[in-house]
Amino acid sequence: DPKKFDGIDVIHVPSSKIWKPDILVYNNANMNVEENELETNAIIKSNGDVTLFRSMITDITCQLSLKDFPFDQQICFLTLASWSMDSSKLRLALVNGSDNLELYVRNAEWSLTDFAARVYEKQYDCCPHPFVDINYFMVLKRSPSYYIFRRKIRSR
Repeated sequence: DPKKFDGIDVIHVPSSKIWKPDILVYNNANMNVEENELETNAIIKSNGDVTLFRSMITDITCQLSLKDFPFDQQICFLTLASWSMDSSKLRLALVNGSDNLELYVRNAEWSLTDFAARVYEKQYDCCPHPFVDINYFMVLKRSPSYYIFRRKIRSR
């Protein structure tokens, strides 16, 4: 009750101090999540809403087609979801501006040519409520000059 605490209606708490849902990167190549997760704060409102931003460094698996290498383009995705909590217990949603790539780190070998995010609901026969996942889709185009230039340097 904010009236009992000088009007404070939001607090920031280290996420390690609260319970966290089992949200995982489904196509994570390294399943040791705790080793890769960075400490963040949870935002807790007086009405009970909790916003948790998870920050981690991860490697994802991605099916590659090398038929046109080094002139190829790849479509990869990242899936976030809970193993055990359905939509009645956990609300996963895209953050406003989730298609904003201001923190995207450019790479000499690949360029990001397209990016999209989508929320999916999956209903299973076993369960009355659907399970939700968030998918981020990335289209990556390889820079052939990265390989041509590197090959010329090595041959000298």
